[in-house]
Amino acid sequence: MRIAVRLLSALSLQMALFFAMLMVVFTLAAASQAGGGGELRDGFIRDAPKQWERYAKFVTNLEGKHNFKRSRDGVLETAFSSSIRQNKSCKMCEVQHSAGKVSNGSARGFVWSSNPAYAFSLRRKNQDAPWALIGIGQKSHDEKAYAMLTEQTEGGFTFLSDPSGIDGESLSDLLQQPTFSVTEALAVFDHGAQSVKVHFDNSHPSKWLKGQPPLFRIQSGILVLDPNLSWLIRSCEIASRFSDGTEQKTSIQIEYKNSASDRRFGIPTHRIERADLLQPNGKRMSLIDESVYELNEITQGPGNEEFTTLAYGIPEPFESGGKTHRYLWIGLAGGVSLSLGAALRWLRHRSSGVV
Repeated sequence: MRIAVRLLSALSLQMALFFAMLMVVFTLAAASQAGGGGELRDGFIRDAPKQWERYAKFVTNLEGKHNFKRSRDGVLETAFSSSIRQNKSCKMCEVQHSAGKVSNGSARGFVWSSNPAYAFSLRRKNQDAPWALIGIGQKSHDEKAYAMLTEQTEGGFTFLSDPSGIDGESLSDLLQQPTFSVTEALAVFDHGAQSVKVHFDNSHPSKWLKGQPPLFRIQSGILVLDPNLSWLIRSCEIASRFSDGTEQKTSIQIEYKNSASDRRFGIPTHRIERADLLQPNGKRMSLIDESVYELNEITQGPGNEEFTTLAYGIPEPFESGGKTHRYLWIGLAGGVSLSLGAALRWLRHRSSGVV
């Protein structure tokens, strides 16, 4: 008899928990559907762009590693790892390719770095080869070269610069499109976090007319965002159309860890992006991009000496007084640093979304 009573009590507790969970779900559903999800919709349109802007400033204080690989139609196409470091006056980006072709001939590794005195670029054939200096610009004597190399260095950080970038477009810009509208906004749970699922439509002609602004690719989709984590994207499904008529379906999932300084910010740890493309000639193609991040907030950062050529086994390029060392003129051909920009374009193109 006692066993039967205990069983009934356990069952009653389970039923109570079950109905409590149902009540939570029904309450969230009712709140999101009231007025067609108007409150959630208005909160998204009003708050998300501001939060994305704040988050874009937050990620400028991150450093660490980013491992990336892309498969095309099930075959590994490219893989590389990038490392970014910085302090208050210096920045450095190092990229090492491990698979696939690169745009700079036989080179597999690249460095862009800037410090208060000069900026430079390096390359090497493989991970064990010595670094070779291919670009240099002294701030006090060659401001143009210094500015170009500094810009290239900052370009290595662009994979963090737009947390709301999808298919080469920004969600902040999406919300400003005259054809954009939210068709439904629902409260949901995603990875244990209370989130908002936004269904939107941005249908518009994809034929570009001369003299008109560039076409906006995104046509429609579903976004799952975390309003307690700067409205960051947790997952999404996007339909895009390119000016040449190519149609693309993209799905993205992103995982985060909480910032140690402010729990309103998330630091990405893993991102997987799948894209299916249909070209005007009927040819289909599938891409899978995967990124694994090991990023942390900067506390103090390395000393300035870590951002010099000497840190890579190359003597300092300038003598006291700013005179260039003779060895630089032997192998440093004019314009060679521009070839490094071709490799950098891959990082910039990748940061904006699937291509």
